[in-house]
Amino acid sequence: LILDAARSGNIAEALGNPVKFGMGLASIGFDLIFLTQHYVLYTDRYDPLKFEAQLRFQSMPLYGSVENSDAGSI
Repeated sequence: LILDAARSGNIAEALGNPVKFGMGLASIGFDLIFLTQHYVLYTDRYDPLKFEAQLRFQSMPLYGSVENSDAGSI
């Protein structure tokens, strides 16, 4: 939109349709908010492979624990 107005030398092309201009500004605003959240505020992302390995390790039964004992089956 801005490039079209600059190419033709008529700024009224960019500001002539206020709804289109407002929607463009709103879109850019939401993009900036998303990028700020993604790259600045919440940068401590987890590695999915490490997270999956930790879940697998936590779900492994402990040997010698009461749940795995064969003493109750005798």
